[in-house]
Amino acid sequence: MADLFAAYQELDASLVAAGFEPTSPWWLEQLRQVFTRHQRRALRRWIIRAGRRGGKSSTLCRLAVLVALFGAWSGPPGDTAVIAIVSVKTDEAAARLRTIRSILAALGLKFDERGTEIELRGERPCLFKVFPCNVDSVGFTSVLVIGDEVARWESRESGANPAQEV
Repeated sequence: MADLFAAYQELDASLVAAGFEPTSPWWLEQLRQVFTRHQRRALRRWIIRAGRRGGKSSTLCRLAVLVALFGAWSGPPGDTAVIAIVSVKTDEAAARLRTIRSILAALGLKFDERGTEIELRGERPCLFKVFPCNVDSVGFTSVLVIGDEVARWESRESGANPAQEV
């Protein structure tokens, strides 16, 4: 996982060269800590409490691309890994797909875009996809799940937060 931090820094530098804002020093330190702390085992959960305009979306989009390209995952031939963005408002989550599209294009990577998903082509096929926060929309194998504003998730039927089941 420590190598992932170096890969993140390289990815960030490539994006800065393409005109993106650099990842802030604060976010770089958070990522360094997460990657260092979990270098021997997979990270199961990372809870981020951050305010609006704090850089979390752009950082997590870069992290999603990093996991797609260099994450410690594999799948059987014919399977496509999924990086899920789960949110109350799928239109807000779809904005993350626009950022991911921009990152992939800036890095010169080949991808296909279809509605609420982007499929990365190549040796490690991966699907970035937006899902609503309900139990009916899950049931796939993912290599990364980004839960957007999980505290606001609410079941229409029960009013309860479905985060645990999702």
